[in-house]
Amino acid sequence: MYSACSKKPCRGPFSSSRSGKTGRSSSWRLRTARWNIRLSADVSRLTVAADAATRGFGAWLLSYDQVHCSQPALLDPEPPAVKYPKRSQYTYAKSPYRVRNWPEYEAGLRRRGDLTIWLSEDAINTWRAPTSGKPGGQRVYTNIAIETALTVRMVFHLPLRQTEGFLRSLADHLQVDLPVPDHTTLSRRARRLGTIPFYTGAGDRPVHVLIDSTGLRIHVGHLRKPPKHRAWWKLHVAVDAGTGEIIASALTSRRTRDGAGAPTLLGQIDHRVASVSADGAYDTERVYEAAHAKGEGRAVRVCIPPGRNAQLSPRPSAALKERNRNVRSINKLGRRKWPKRTGYSRRAMVENTIYRYKTIIGRAMTSRTLAGQPVEVQLACRVLNTMTRLGMPDSYRVA
Repeated sequence: MYSACSKKPCRGPFSSSRSGKTGRSSSWRLRTARWNIRLSADVSRLTVAADAATRGFGAWLLSYDQVHCSQPALLDPEPPAVKYPKRSQYTYAKSPYRVRNWPEYEAGLRRRGDLTIWLSEDAINTWRAPTSGKPGGQRVYTNIAIETALTVRMVFHLPLRQTEGFLRSLADHLQVDLPVPDHTTLSRRARRLGTIPFYTGAGDRPVHVLIDSTGLRIHVGHLRKPPKHRAWWKLHVAVDAGTGEIIASALTSRRTRDGAGAPTLLGQIDHRVASVSADGAYDTERVYEAAHAKGEGRAVRVCIPPGRNAQLSPRPSAALKERNRNVRSINKLGRRKWPKRTGYSRRAMVENTIYRYKTIIGRAMTSRTLAGQPVEVQLACRVLNTMTRLGMPDSYRVA
């Protein structure tokens, strides 16, 4: 068989795969069978169409179902269940929430912009530094004055020069004879403030500690070529589960593991610790030992989920008995019921605190010196604790 446009053999349905010969090969038999199936399907459709013209639409629909739906369709089998599904594989529906104390919370939001909260009378009365009695230049401003100016800068997101102009205009409008530090004094004195207290205290009650960490971007200087990976520091935060305030904070390098920063946080707490909750990155012996040391002779409940294949310690110490307890509890209840039974779900409060830090304060640090960056973090923690005491929402999920 040859085509009209060329002298090459035309391969028809009964021609062989070899050129110049005819025959019924297995591949062409399979194609012929498929064509016959399609022809029979077309004939059945024409028959149904003719029946529809004579018997009406109802009879046509019934005959169509008999022809095309007589045999069940070949559906794809359901995929097997995932043993350890990822977070993205779950189907989440955003739950609506309502706030019980909306009038109080709204009043607290308005008070965040009140200057008397951040510039109190005590700060104004102790604004000027007393003479030291030593020879040489004397300080004009106290540490409280520098802290107040830097706090105003952080709350209203002002650069140093705009902070200086804002405080000068405020002193002029209030007609107060108050010297205002310039931007160079603020930058220089910020590095020498040292440790700034930001937690008022929990009284005599034990503290339930929630620990987590995050990253903050830092300034890398005026480089001709920007760094390949953005530079950042790791911020470790400990939150009081009873009040929602930040108890302790630590700033480390980005290569520091999360578990290495937990003993530093627990060392800053002056109260007795009743429980410690953290994510799986803190599942180390150092964290359990540090938490046990803050119990002051009493047992400390440590809620840290161990790894998937965690094993029991054959000879556990007093601190590692809590880890064995977590392993047995997860094996018995499962990883979905364990957070609700043990109170581990309260750790969402520290995640919300980190979200508030990055939303209110910012994702990057403004200080460019190693001595000023910890001071900036402590001032930010004080600002967040002040806003927390002004009012927080008491929300509940609507069923």
